[in-house]
Amino acid sequence: MDRPLAGIRVTDLTRHIAGPFCASLLADMGADVIKVESMDGDESRRNPQIHKGESLFFISFNRNKRAVTLNLRSDKGKDILRKLIAKSDVVVENYRPGVMEEMGLDYENLKKIKKDIILTSISGWGQNGPYARRPGFDFIGQAMAGLMDLTGFPDGAPVRAGANIGDYVTSLYGALATCAALRQREATGEGQWVETALMDCLVSFEGPFLARYGVTGEIEKRVGDRSYFGAPNNIYKASDGWVTIVTNADYLYHRLCRAIGREDLIDDPRFKTRPVRASNWEAIDAEVQGWIEKHTQAEISDIFVKYEVPFAPVQDMRQVFNDPQIKAREMVIESDHPVVGKV
Repeated sequence: MDRPLAGIRVTDLTRHIAGPFCASLLADMGADVIKVESMDGDESRRNPQIHKGESLFFISFNRNKRAVTLNLRSDKGKDILRKLIAKSDVVVENYRPGVMEEMGLDYENLKKIKKDIILTSISGWGQNGPYARRPGFDFIGQAMAGLMDLTGFPDGAPVRAGANIGDYVTSLYGALATCAALRQREATGEGQWVETALMDCLVSFEGPFLARYGVTGEIEKRVGDRSYFGAPNNIYKASDGWVTIVTNADYLYHRLCRAIGREDLIDDPRFKTRPVRASNWEAIDAEVQGWIEKHTQAEISDIFVKYEVPFAPVQDMRQVFNDPQIKAREMVIESDHPVVGKV
């Protein structure tokens, strides 16, 4: 079966993570993506994750692409780029707002090269607003969007997410917007300029917290690994590692009680309903932890799978890499790289 974007050509003017990953998603869906790098190369080529002289970081976010190096400060380089754009359907860029205009490649000028071109712009703050010209990175976005203030423990410092979640979310929105623009072009024959901003995308994931402040003026406090919305819902220490449990519904809580042989906790007035359990989370967590710590992850898994309790061990990258579900879903595949070899 042809992939859905087969026949679509993308000129990729991106670097770092958010832009390259967006273009890679389009390539995954079948687009012919041509990455244009400056004479210095994408900065992510110099990321510390180097193997045999190649950046695994760069490889991860630039898969399925072809590439060309151009000196965009020269007239010849600019002419080659314009010829490439003239044969493209989409241009993806993540320069700081204003740079494309300085290069003479803003949307109005791109339309003169290819009248139905789609320009996808990815940035930290968006194309307008008081922060538009500031440099923007994932860490900065997580801080400004409030995500770090929601992450961590009440008596500790704010914490960033372990992965560059802001970059990934922005990439996904960018790819979605690009596909929507391609669909609309089929209907109207017209291209368009779509854009997505890291801060916007992170804020879009914080609806309940923003709604609470907007309605009540209350600011949500950090709660560590537990949930804002119910209990027991936390990370617990087993005899050989850590496990997570989620029981954000009464019927799930009842399953948990039966699984650990504590049916007496079902009708305990401290834990009778979800709101009451949330208020008494420390007490119910202590009861659960007392049982968890006497068992291994494997023992807990066998019991909780039997009782259909939402549960998972906290896995490291080795465990994820070898996880049977990940293998069944073909989430990790082997590819040949001309320098690195098997990846």
